Amino acid sequence: MPRTKLQESVSKRKHPPVDKVKGLILERVNAMELTYSDISKDTGLSPDAIGRMMRKPSCEWEFGRLLAVAKATGVDIEELRNAVNY
Repeated sequence: MPRTKLQESVSKRKHPPVDKVKGLILERVNAMELTYSDISKDTGLSPDAIGRMMRKPSCEWEFGRLLAVAKATGVDIEELRNAVNY
């Protein structure tokens, strides 16, 4: 049976890369039911800056901001290290 155009386009799609660092932080934010305002109180960043940061992939985050957000959300340094070195 010949392939249809739909089947060809679906089979050619690439899955987006998994962002483990961002996933780890967002998982902790959801578990603790934190808002960007809650995180901004602990990090010194504005809620808008945190929102812009979360819209980007974690490879574009500044290292100091990454550590500040990880500390504010309670992510263990070993978990963060394992996520960075995947």
